[in-house]
Amino acid sequence: MKTVEVKNMSFKPGMEFRVTGVPKSNQDGFSINVGHSDENIALHVNPRFDHACGDKRTIVLNSMKDGTWNEEKRDRNFPFQSGQEFEVTITFSKDNFYINLHDGNMLQFPNRLGDKQYDHIFCDGNATVEVKNMSFKPGMEFRVTGVPKSNQDGFSINVGHSDENIALHVNPRFDHACGDKRTIVLNSMKDGTWNEEKRDRNFPFQSGQEFEVRPGTGRH
Repeated sequence: MKTVEVKNMSFKPGMEFRVTGVPKSNQDGFSINVGHSDENIALHVNPRFDHACGDKRTIVLNSMKDGTWNEEKRDRNFPFQSGQEFEVTITFSKDNFYINLHDGNMLQFPNRLGDKQYDHIFCDGNATVEVKNMSFKPGMEFRVTGVPKSNQDGFSINVGHSDENIALHVNPRFDHACGDKRTIVLNSMKDGTWNEEKRDRNFPFQSGQEFEVRPGTGRH
């Protein structure tokens, strides 16, 4: 299941983005993907905890062309732990991708598709992720999918520059301490100060059921 998906972006040589997250327990792995579509992936980074194919604590790198996987590359350096935050920084340099891990190690993978720009990034698997250092411009959109846990008061999706400067805060609240029940709260933050909230009572979310949200900036 895709947890985060960004489309219509522009990822060019010299650019980088960072993914942070927390792998959940009892999962076989997750992936970070850069390319043009689900069938054309220039970089597939797949940390595997205990995979059905037999891989254990292995990072698999690959690419896909027109729906067909190419030759895998494996690395046994595995700094990921269930329940512990990770950070992966991916840099594009025309001929190669560089994958910097939070333990200081770096992996290199060739740009097999050979394109000078990619417009599709998505994260797949059972992990909570945060994408940073990405340019989100008018005309772009991204998709967030997930499954709310039972007995939680809510969750949020945020777009901005930092934790203190948020252009869009989407906060579905199941049963919030402030009194909101089954309400979506929208807001923004400037220099650590929240602005006026906007509420919507249309609430399609259910605990234990998958949701999909598609924030977009609109067209030119």
